[in-house]
Amino acid sequence: MEEAILQRHPGQTAATQHRNKRGKPIDGIFTTSGVAVQAGGYYNFDEFFSCDHRGLWIDIDLEKSLGGYKPQKTPYKPRKLTMLDTTAVRRYLQLVHKGYEEYSIPSRLASLHHQLQLNEGTMTATMGRHYNCLHHQMYVVRRKAEEKCRRVTNGLVPWSPKMQQFWDRQSLWKILLKGRKGCRWRKDFLTVQAAKSKKKQWRSRKATDRFLRLRRMKQRVEARRQRRAKGKGSTGGLHAIQVKERLPSGEVGLRTVSERSQVEQGCMQENCARYDQTRLPHMTPPMDAPLYQMFNGHDAEQNSLALLEGRLTLPDGIDYPTRSFLSQCRFHKDHSMSPLEVSTEDHTYFCLGIRNTRALSLMACIMATLKLGFSPLWSPSVTPCFGISL
Repeated sequence: MEEAILQRHPGQTAATQHRNKRGKPIDGIFTTSGVAVQAGGYYNFDEFFSCDHRGLWIDIDLEKSLGGYKPQKTPYKPRKLTMLDTTAVRRYLQLVHKGYEEYSIPSRLASLHHQLQLNEGTMTATMGRHYNCLHHQMYVVRRKAEEKCRRVTNGLVPWSPKMQQFWDRQSLWKILLKGRKGCRWRKDFLTVQAAKSKKKQWRSRKATDRFLRLRRMKQRVEARRQRRAKGKGSTGGLHAIQVKERLPSGEVGLRTVSERSQVEQGCMQENCARYDQTRLPHMTPPMDAPLYQMFNGHDAEQNSLALLEGRLTLPDGIDYPTRSFLSQCRFHKDHSMSPLEVSTEDHTYFCLGIRNTRALSLMACIMATLKLGFSPLWSPSVTPCFGISL
């Protein structure tokens, strides 16, 4: 950001506040470098409004500032002092210490601090001028140290592949000279350049074709090895597995089975043994007798309904946690089950009730019938129901 008025009129300043007797402005209008200021200045005090500050004005081209004009790119100026660059930080501190010693800033600050203590913490005008002078000198020293702590490539020379080759060659010669002199140099530079050169060798068409041929050759060799291992005509499935079997001697041995049904059964047993947590390593009560037979046989629906209604008598031999859990599986007290089956009489009674009320249309009759779970396409009394005149 730049102060537009002072940039337009350098060296000409005026006080912007009526109590300011030094003639230096404390107000300003700041613009970016892409906005061209055509004119600017200050109004007199109380010229257009009553205030203790002057009015500031600038004249800019709205077409260039707000659209319709593409300004020139402003070059980005990176800071030379960064905390990630330890070399730049060390160089900056050395230059700052050298500049402070050159202007005797530590001793002058100590003297000013001693005078301030003798004056009981009250800073006089002379002490204030000395402090401002010290502050300005310290600021100048730090700014100069930042400018010299690191060399930054600003990109003033346009890039081109030919210039890049010359730059790489020059950098390589610098590294060789530093190595000959015993100086320190960046070892990662050679690593990066080697990686770049390795990538470049695969960019040509000839190198790409060679790489593809090698990959296809490896794929053919791998496929040939798999065919030799599986045998001729192999489809890739399981032909035979080994299942555990208890021998007459009481020991557990392995038996090879090749029939499809036995292979499938063996795979199912292996999957259940590995992933079925309800049976292994310990059988859970719902998967063990007698609950498994009660809720998994022909009487499973009746037993489940009796359990929910509280009519089921639990068998003996069930542990207390399981019995307590099943005793809590009940319908709530206000629960009312709708009939699971709709008879022909119920269907006819419903249609006659709709005829007497004369409040619903034929479509409402059909939708209500379907909602009860009775299909009109299979009902023997649908025809007289649909023939009712409302």
